[in-house]
Amino acid sequence: MKKEFGRIFKKEGRQYILSGGFSLSIALNQKKKFSSGDLVSFTQDSFKKKTLGIDDITIVKKANSSPKESPVIENDIPLNTRLKARVFNLRSTSNQQVFIFRSDLIKTISNIFSEHDFLLVNTPTILGGTTEGRAKTFKFKFGKNDATLAMTKLVHLRYLTCADFHRVYEISPVFINAHHTSTDHLSEFYTVDFAMTDQIKLTEHMKFVNKVLVELVKRLLNSNTDKKPAPILVDDILEKVQGVKTITYTSLIKKYLKQNPNDDDVTKQMHIPKRVIEFASSTLGPCFWVYDFPEQFKQFYCTTYKRDQKSYVSACEMWLNGNKVVSSSFSDSNYDKQLARLALLGLNPENFDTYLKSIQSASLGAYLGSFYVERLMMALLGMKNMKETVMFPRAIRGATLDP
Repeated sequence: MKKEFGRIFKKEGRQYILSGGFSLSIALNQKKKFSSGDLVSFTQDSFKKKTLGIDDITIVKKANSSPKESPVIENDIPLNTRLKARVFNLRSTSNQQVFIFRSDLIKTISNIFSEHDFLLVNTPTILGGTTEGRAKTFKFKFGKNDATLAMTKLVHLRYLTCADFHRVYEISPVFINAHHTSTDHLSEFYTVDFAMTDQIKLTEHMKFVNKVLVELVKRLLNSNTDKKPAPILVDDILEKVQGVKTITYTSLIKKYLKQNPNDDDVTKQMHIPKRVIEFASSTLGPCFWVYDFPEQFKQFYCTTYKRDQKSYVSACEMWLNGNKVVSSSFSDSNYDKQLARLALLGLNPENFDTYLKSIQSASLGAYLGSFYVERLMMALLGMKNMKETVMFPRAIRGATLDP
């Protein structure tokens, strides 16, 4: 039976349990002695009762107990229940190991980028307007002006390539103000974003990104052996990354529709549906690149080209164990193409005047990409829910955690 956790508090001579914004009263004649601040547990069925009795409540930790007596909540109960008593769940050995691993992952990928002559930079988080156009952002007042939290750092990294910083990267949060009905989405997550002006083909760029990921997995396999989380990196994860396959979006959809001819709805979506990814995993293997997307798929700064009288975006995504772990695209300095892309996506060029002027002065195009930290964690550790990968998940069924 599922458990809930709460704190005892007193009001007007009666005792109550405060849990997740709800308060439940406790029967007056209790043999157990509760003190204000006691951490207690009770079953979910207790919510149906107006008053809890002695058999409904278990004392988990007395308010005046020593720190050594503080409880540890293991991962054998539902995630959203554990999040209500997050500090006790984070004390478990398995979670300690997960976040030691997360720290190693971020430090390692930073070291790899530095070794490849990327400069670590910081870009703005508070912006005057959305840089993506299509994404829902967090809007607020900055003094008397309208502002938003950054959804992407790639536009500002592109500014830096125009200023002759030819390889730059940043580790930073992303904020998306989108409503989700599921419990495995986050409104705040982390990416390792990068920009590089190397004059290579998209396929060569994909090989470079794959090289970074292979090196990351190798180093993680060899570090902190005694502190790896369970499940530990599966033995063949390195083989999966090294054996990555590639496929164009058009080819993937054609193969999928050949087996699912009545599901042409997949072509109308602005992302690759989960069922198509599952199909790709079953036919290509657990690690693959998808590239050459339809023109309307990607952000305005991605360049396009013609093939068979159709326009495609020079962009790619790597999927590993069902998770999109990397995305990247090429942005050239063609002013007219950028204007056309803005018009296609219904964006006002006046809102991107600084960006447009900067690429006019740039002599080189640039690859812009992101490694998704939480998705990498999920793929490498076999996790089912993204909230398991962050210490402070910022959304539970659409709500934010206090404070």
